Amino acid sequence: TDTYTEQNNISVKNLRIDGNAQNQYLTQDTTTPYLNYAIRIFGNDILFENVELENVIGGGIYAYDDSITQNLTILNSEITNGGLTYVYDYSPVYASEARLVKIAHNTFQNYPAAVYIDAVQKGVVTPNVIDNCGAGLFAFGASKIILSPNVILGPAGEFVQNPDVLNSEYDSVNITLEPNVDF
Repeated sequence: TDTYTEQNNISVKNLRIDGNAQNQYLTQDTTTPYLNYAIRIFGNDILFENVELENVIGGGIYAYDDSITQNLTILNSEITNGGLTYVYDYSPVYASEARLVKIAHNTFQNYPAAVYIDAVQKGVVTPNVIDNCGAGLFAFGASKIILSPNVILGPAGEFVQNPDVLNSEYDSVNITLEPNVDF
C-alpha cells in the first residue's frame, strides 16, 4: 500500500534526465500503472520548466493519483524517445483528472501513446510539437480548455491539422439494450 502525503509547490527546473533505455527493464505494472514512468508526481502547484527527459523505457511524467492534482504546469520542456516498444502504451505526459493544466512550448516525441490530459477542468495546451506520439493529444472530457494551435505529426511525419476533440455532449441519453428487442 502506498502511504504518502500530498505535496505543495514543487518546482523542477533546468534538469536533464537521460534514461539510457538499453540498460533499463520493464516491471510488472498491471496493478500500479505508474511503475514504468520516469517521473511520478502529484500534489498542488507542480512546475516543470526546461526539463529534458529522453530515452526512458516506459513513460515520461505521470501526474495522476487518487488525490487531486492541481495546477500542473509544463513549460519549455522536451520529453522524447520513450516507450522502448510499441506493445505497451506509455505516454510522454499522463495528467488525467488534473484541475488546472498549463502545457506550453514543449516537444513530445516518439512515444507509443498520446499526451493524456483527459478529464481536466480547465487549462491551456498550446503551442506544442507532438511528433509520433500515439494519437497525438487525448483530451476526452476536458472542459474549459484551449487545445489549438499545436503541431501534431504522425509516425511518417504527416501533419495532422487539428486534434480530435471528443466531447460528452450526449452522455445524458440512456438507451436500454435488451436481447431480442428493437429500440
